[in-house]
Amino acid sequence: MSKVSNCLRMIELLMARGKMKISELAEELEVDERMIRFYRDELEKAQVFVDSERGPHGGYYIERKHLFPVLNFTAEELESIEMAVNSVFAKKHDQHLEKLQYALDKVRAAHQHWENRQRHIYFTNSFLVNSEMAANESYRYTTLYEAFAKRNKAKITYKAASSNQQTERVIQPYAFVYYDEFLYCVGWCELREELRNFKLVRIEQVEILPDNYMIPRSFDIRNELPQLGLIKDSFFVELHIQSPYSYTVKESVWGEHQHITEQHDGSILFRAEMNGKESVKKWIFGMGVNVEVIHPQWLRDELKETMQKIVEKYDKK
Repeated sequence: MSKVSNCLRMIELLMARGKMKISELAEELEVDERMIRFYRDELEKAQVFVDSERGPHGGYYIERKHLFPVLNFTAEELESIEMAVNSVFAKKHDQHLEKLQYALDKVRAAHQHWENRQRHIYFTNSFLVNSEMAANESYRYTTLYEAFAKRNKAKITYKAASSNQQTERVIQPYAFVYYDEFLYCVGWCELREELRNFKLVRIEQVEILPDNYMIPRSFDIRNELPQLGLIKDSFFVELHIQSPYSYTVKESVWGEHQHITEQHDGSILFRAEMNGKESVKKWIFGMGVNVEVIHPQWLRDELKETMQKIVEKYDKK
């Protein structure tokens, strides 16, 4: 089998059987143990991380969350898969053709579902969403999302930020954005006759209406973010994180282009491109003395200033 095929087969084995020793993988793939280590390195380059555990009961294993990057097929990749299936099986009466076609349909459906979700849901630093959803806006979110899913209009009572006055609006929910500690519903406002973003903490009441609406087929929330003024420029973060957080941080993907370098003392150097300054600061403060910001300097300065104010406040008592 080719190296690519063996890499994919290695993923299948680890996902199906859990932890496996290098010798077991080598036997299954009919290669020497050196090649198993090579496959692991190749998978890591593709952002599929194979973890390892030492000891008599150790071995290689894959956390399911590490597989997200390979699930997001591009349209070109999906087209290549379809062409390969057609070219190999179109002129043959193969017993597996029906099953393969069914599997391809499932991949195509999953790809379409992912594409649709990306067009309407945009959560930056989504690792912080769950804790926020436990707050009062949880009900507003679920109600508005139900309206969005059913394509029903919603009547909301909204408090303006500038005047603090309440107005009733009928909106058509188009998308949801979580950014910098706040959740927004993006929708067509029938009062203003334009696309608006509504911060959920300012919504007092939500009512689903029987009237239906349609979202333009060309709508993509990622294209609307600049004019809505929601997502600002991302920034590169470099952190030195010590245990115990060094062990938990490397278990998840926290930002774009994430790269983690393990140190001899058990700490890690964390590098990633992230969004939402306040969300990132909250995450860093949560690790306390176990983290140091290496870059950017402005983030170091802001955190230092905040900590100095905290010390001054406690010194007064």
